[in-house]
Amino acid sequence: MRHSFLLLISVMFCACFAQHVMGQEYSPYYYDIGSPDVTDIYVDPLTGSDQNEGSSRSNPLRTEQAAWGKIPSGQSLSTGYRINLLPGVYSIDQLVNFYEDKHGTAQHPIIITAADGQNTVRWSFGINAKNCSYLYFINFEINTPGADPLHIELGDHILVRGMLLDGGSDAIGSNGEVIDGREVAHEGIKINQSQNIYIENTNVSGADDNAIDFVAVQYGHVVANKIHHSGDWCMYAKGGSAQLRIEGNEFKNCGTGGFTAGQGTGFEFMVAPWIHYEAYDIKFINNIIHHTAGAAVGVNGGYNILMAYNTAYETGMRDHVVEAGSFGQRSCDGDQEKVANCVTYNSAGGWGPTQITTGSDDVTPGARDPQPIPNKNVLIVNNIFYNSSISSPQHFVVYAPRSPAGGTNITSPAVTDDNLVIKGNLIWNGNVDTGLGVGESGRGCQDSNPTCNVAQLRADNLINALEPQFLNAAGLDFRPMQGGNLFNAGAVSLSNFSGGDRPSSPQPPAGNLLNQVAQDLSGNARSGTSPAGAFSSSNSALNHDPASGSDLPDDSMPGTAPQVGKIDAKCSRVKCTVKATVSGSVSNVSASLRGKGVKKSANLSLNQGRYSAAISYKKVAKGVRVTVSVTASGTAGSDIARKVVVTK
Repeated sequence: MRHSFLLLISVMFCACFAQHVMGQEYSPYYYDIGSPDVTDIYVDPLTGSDQNEGSSRSNPLRTEQAAWGKIPSGQSLSTGYRINLLPGVYSIDQLVNFYEDKHGTAQHPIIITAADGQNTVRWSFGINAKNCSYLYFINFEINTPGADPLHIELGDHILVRGMLLDGGSDAIGSNGEVIDGREVAHEGIKINQSQNIYIENTNVSGADDNAIDFVAVQYGHVVANKIHHSGDWCMYAKGGSAQLRIEGNEFKNCGTGGFTAGQGTGFEFMVAPWIHYEAYDIKFINNIIHHTAGAAVGVNGGYNILMAYNTAYETGMRDHVVEAGSFGQRSCDGDQEKVANCVTYNSAGGWGPTQITTGSDDVTPGARDPQPIPNKNVLIVNNIFYNSSISSPQHFVVYAPRSPAGGTNITSPAVTDDNLVIKGNLIWNGNVDTGLGVGESGRGCQDSNPTCNVAQLRADNLINALEPQFLNAAGLDFRPMQGGNLFNAGAVSLSNFSGGDRPSSPQPPAGNLLNQVAQDLSGNARSGTSPAGAFSSSNSALNHDPASGSDLPDDSMPGTAPQVGKIDAKCSRVKCTVKATVSGSVSNVSASLRGKGVKKSANLSLNQGRYSAAISYKKVAKGVRVTVSVTASGTAGSDIARKVVVTK
């Protein structure tokens, strides 16, 4: 866990929290930008000038910094702004270092977008934004091996759509292992203490921790994304995150697991009134999870959590497939100022310690150990968990009750299986001897639990009773075979949450108590005969229709073919200085020198919008003709240009 961010503490719990109208309806599927009023600003990293007005393609600015500077700070905007990024690679000196205190509105948002659509713009520096609202990032690539591509703090109405965010995916192996010697980000997307967050049609990967990390994020959705190649969970939503829809995503190639609602958080980083559970009111539906070393899904300190109609494949080889009942953790970290925040929240009725956490015993915790956060009302229904070539040692994990330290406000004993419902799932993992992972000594779901016990789990789920028949599971096509056995498995009806049992001091909003999933991953309507899993039919599309103009980018964005433009070269008797303008999607630019007594090559580095290098060689005579060849290569192809220079 990383908590390297500032915190806005709200001590006064105003009625506006309880009155918040939740944007968690299943329709519309995507965030509706509407028809905003905006002023257009154009940026061209190759031919623009910051002395231009930037009002059209014909007089663009050169840097995104200059465009951002034209937007007023510290006030609600009376007109919106759309920063149109013209094609090219944007270097660090052209990009904003820190986005802060810009406040759009629904009618007057701030939009940063690729002017010519996807596959045309690449940034070599990430986004770090604080205290911004109605800020939209659309249709460009951020490639930052070793640095986090996107961090939002204290944001409101943030949209991330059609983006490719890569923090170094080639540094993460197929099971989430970090490959030594390669640069990788800590997290792909980190969002904390923010509300109304929408991530759509985005490909995010390359993190030694999490591809997506939500801490204290309320309202919004994460839909139709590809989330992959991270060392920990592909994604978690924790720290009092609430009222989120996680739908239609592909999670793959992560270490600890696919997705978990909740995890562990420092008390001081939470936001009232969501200061009890790690996660509230999460709808995790219609997702695909595959090839994770750990569990496909998990709940670690969650309240009113729905996990329904998901399909998991080749998951859980470390220990278990479904982390149905794990505790969240609550600590108090940092200096005395942070401790004061913990005391304030505890005094208001929040769950957590009031002393700095120095211990690590989370099974029988003392006052200075992490405290267990329980689960309540968890529904894991109508999912498919299929392991064909690997097996997990057990199907589930549900932990036995634990006793939190006194004075933490956490009910003792804390339990993970309070109204835990697991039914309608098809599980194919291991063999008939593979353990359930519940009911034994030291585990939850004992016979006395009316909603979750060994007999109930075996009666209400198909466990190693039939191997699911997909169109092509090995090819990651998880649509049910027409006439196959999945249509005989029988999904069960979903019950709604009853409400009225959430913590009262301070009391968070009730959230969305309805648990109906009317459509499958592709958007097809479900019927009474629809099977479990993410797809309802063999005729379903493999993906949901994308948001307009924003297809889901491939893992390796092909981009536009590189093109070498103007070459400037000056050669002395011992050195050539080469500068070149290159457009398109570029992964490498190099120069070679050939002439009498001259035979050298070197890579060029991006500097102020151009690629350049000084290439030295053994001393030659004046007047030697040197052919300078510049080659640019990328995933969409390569280009070469030449210029002849005479040594002076």
